[in-house]
Amino acid sequence: MKIAIPAIGTKSDVFSYLALAVGLQRAGHMVMIGSHPHMAAMVQSYGIPFTPIGPDVDLAREINRVRERARSWLGAYLGVSRRLTAAMLQASPDIQNLCRDAHLVIVPHTFVGRAEVDLLSKAFITVTAQPTLIPTPLSPRNEMESLVDRLGTAIINRLVVEPHNRLRRRLNLPPLDNGVESLLSTRLNLVPFSPVMTPPDPHWSPQNRVVGYWFMTEPEEWQPSAELQVFLLAHEPVIAISLGPFFRNSRRSLRIARRVIEAVKRAGVYAVVQGWEDIQRHLEIPPNILPVSGVPNHWLLPRVKLVLHNGGFGITAAAARSGVPSVVALNRTETPIWAERLAELGVAPGYIPANHCKPGVLADAIRVALCSVEMQKRAAELGEQVRLEGGVRKAVWLIEDVMS
Repeated sequence: MKIAIPAIGTKSDVFSYLALAVGLQRAGHMVMIGSHPHMAAMVQSYGIPFTPIGPDVDLAREINRVRERARSWLGAYLGVSRRLTAAMLQASPDIQNLCRDAHLVIVPHTFVGRAEVDLLSKAFITVTAQPTLIPTPLSPRNEMESLVDRLGTAIINRLVVEPHNRLRRRLNLPPLDNGVESLLSTRLNLVPFSPVMTPPDPHWSPQNRVVGYWFMTEPEEWQPSAELQVFLLAHEPVIAISLGPFFRNSRRSLRIARRVIEAVKRAGVYAVVQGWEDIQRHLEIPPNILPVSGVPNHWLLPRVKLVLHNGGFGITAAAARSGVPSVVALNRTETPIWAERLAELGVAPGYIPANHCKPGVLADAIRVALCSVEMQKRAAELGEQVRLEGGVRKAVWLIEDVMS
């Protein structure tokens, strides 16, 4: 079966679909990934054919710029949505070429390609990264709940569906008139989360299937540096910090980095930090912090005692898999859904909102997580459960089943 995956997004986004593509290829299918041109080397290093689609932009950098300018979470979200919409509109001709010969198109969580599959009359399945977008048939219990439900639906349709209808108008396609539900596949909608993190809603339609996270290791030739290996062996306790990419032209990035440096000092720990490549020469990095680049989470996180991260989907999955506790410091464009779930499972203290991200608060949260035997035990149990789930394997089986 020829399968096309149009994957516009950040490197973390594309990496998840790359894991699925490798699983499908090993099952005997022909898979092509389309993404921003600079993703080519990463995709092809796993033997997956690649075609460039859309603008060659680093969406992580673009999203960071949006965060800098936004004054609120909603403003940041709208800004990010506009960037994705612009990329989607520009990519449409390339997406049509990618999908033209495919037997199946896997429409990603951004719904890139959803209009093109209708234009080309292609079989498709969807992927959902926000369970709240999956409709449930339950009716509100009273008038107030009905009002809230209608308001929430109107907001979601405005944020999610309208950009796709704009593209559909350009392609002379009829608009989607049933809200987010119109974007989702009625054949199969994959939810690539651990069922421990996101238990399936019993009221979902049967095509919505929670399969587990999509993980993959780095190519075999990857090796950690001697400096990193010595740092991990020589110091105790070592934590990992992954708050997203920080950029040198960002005052906010420098401000947060300095707060993190102070928090690490106050907590009395050592730290391996990812994402500071652009800013580390503008900082005074103490010897108890080691900035690194390109170290796979699946290798690093099980070798530390704790992960300080931003609560994003990808890093939350990696932290859950690692078997160590988390401390979550949200940024302006992340919702607290995963941070709250980690706390509910007892593997993280309560999350730190973006406007409370101060050295003392961070240091206290780090100490709480490191000193809690119960939190460490629950994190180890969660990691074992997540590692056994086989999300890619389940997704491949379901895709083959619905297409047979």
